[in-house]
Amino acid sequence: MNFLMHPNVFKLITKELRNLRDDFAKINGDTYQKYITIILDKKLTEEQKQEIIKSKTDEDALKLLDTFKISYSCEMT
Repeated sequence: MNFLMHPNVFKLITKELRNLRDDFAKINGDTYQKYITIILDKKLTEEQKQEIIKSKTDEDALKLLDTFKISYSCEMT
């Protein structure tokens, strides 16, 4: 099981923490789709990464992980 930050948390960080946004993006990517490819780097092929990056929404990107049979959780507790 792979843990991913919830899309809402990602958006909150990039939106609200203005002074940390650039540092956060350097490590985690500037979009949720890029974040997924960074976190799951070794589990994704280059083609899969490109499909995820091209996703129009965060939800579409997560649905692709189901298609690729990659187990993940981004539940907020």
